[in-house]
Amino acid sequence: MLLAVSALVLSLLQQIEEASHAEPPVFQVETLLQTANLLPAGPERRSILDAAVRANTAVRDTESRAAFQTAVVRLLVKQDAPAAARLCRELEGPASVRCWILVDEQEAVRRLSYIAEWHAEASLVLTSGTGARALLEKWEKKQRPPAPPKKKEAGPKPEITRKMDRVDKDDVPDLEKSRLLREVMDASDAIEDITERLMHQGFITAWFAAHNEEGTSALAAVKLHKTFAEACRCEDGQCDSIAGRADCSSNIDFFVEYLAEQKIDPAILRIRHPSLAVRALVVQLKEALK
Repeated sequence: MLLAVSALVLSLLQQIEEASHAEPPVFQVETLLQTANLLPAGPERRSILDAAVRANTAVRDTESRAAFQTAVVRLLVKQDAPAAARLCRELEGPASVRCWILVDEQEAVRRLSYIAEWHAEASLVLTSGTGARALLEKWEKKQRPPAPPKKKEAGPKPEITRKMDRVDKDDVPDLEKSRLLREVMDASDAIEDITERLMHQGFITAWFAAHNEEGTSALAAVKLHKTFAEACRCEDGQCDSIAGRADCSSNIDFFVEYLAEQKIDPAILRIRHPSLAVRALVVQLKEALK
């Protein structure tokens, strides 16, 4: 039997699917796709993909819904090509072309011929029966918008880094570590890079909780929650599109990976975003499948 159907994996898959219902639809579909992407082709992956298709019906943004449907097709096509084709038939315009590229290149070119500016080139390819891939690559390249420049946020100041480095040393007594971490906590709001701030505040919150300093841990958790809300402004379920949730989702994924590496239980951090808990389960699944 494949590892994918071990008792632990099956349990995690059930937990992920159930917990994902608490997520906003865009996040839920993304969680299910992340989960399916970890699995080999088989009934478990198919079940998760079917759940993603059902959840996708609640995504209100048309472009996001089409993009998610195409992502399902990418994972489904080698396992069930007829089912993948049925999903492509539900799409129209450029989204349809993008979907059919994964299933049937000639059908993708035929759909491309319906788009006025590509009609002549597509018709030529259909007539000659050659050059489909080259034309589709040209179309995809033109469709892809240039990535906007990203502003590089300032990380922690050198004194914060020095203090955290000292905290990492085994020979430093806990009393000194406590003092250093309180100082870092007080200065952490000035860290511009949100992912860096999340890491520092998450570590501090967990350290004080683990050392039974509940009052300080609670104060650190308040700061952490504020940072998380800033990094993830759609924590109340107001992200209705892939573009809208991008920064929030990437910060969630980064943070749960960091927590897993540090062996920090997300529950002690007092962050209530539903995706934090379910993405932590996805990380556990990834480990179980190794």
